[in-house]
Amino acid sequence: MGDETTRYAGKCPAGDGHVIILDTHIFVWMHLALDRVPKKIKAALDNEEVWGLASISLWEIAMLIEKGRLEIPDLFLPWLRKVLLLDRFELLPITPEIAAQSVGLPMHGDPADRLIAATAIEYNCPLATVDGLLLKIPLPKTIPL
Repeated sequence: MGDETTRYAGKCPAGDGHVIILDTHIFVWMHLALDRVPKKIKAALDNEEVWGLASISLWEIAMLIEKGRLEIPDLFLPWLRKVLLLDRFELLPITPEIAAQSVGLPMHGDPADRLIAATAIEYNCPLATVDGLLLKIPLPKTIPL
């Protein structure tokens, strides 16, 4: 990992209320389809200094591209690095606590959704999502739609 990646290689400031964690689709829409981001989520993101992204979202994006369900304007790795450096992202790794939290959630079996929700819970940060299944679980906070 070179110096260009250090900007997003930190930890979310747990519980300080100044980080919003983006669900994968919100992250993608912010860069490829801004008009799809709900106005209230966009306004909330505009007011925050840091946006968190669960590292599992990188895998989820790669899988969407591989399956032909997402097109990006560049090769995956250069595009992703550019996007993460341009904005105010903190890339949030899967920790032992997040992994443990993810298996006990009362939700469907999608591992990416489980890990994104567990990241929001573990860091006590709001989650920006429009995913109805994620909105049904007990998260610290979601951005109202």
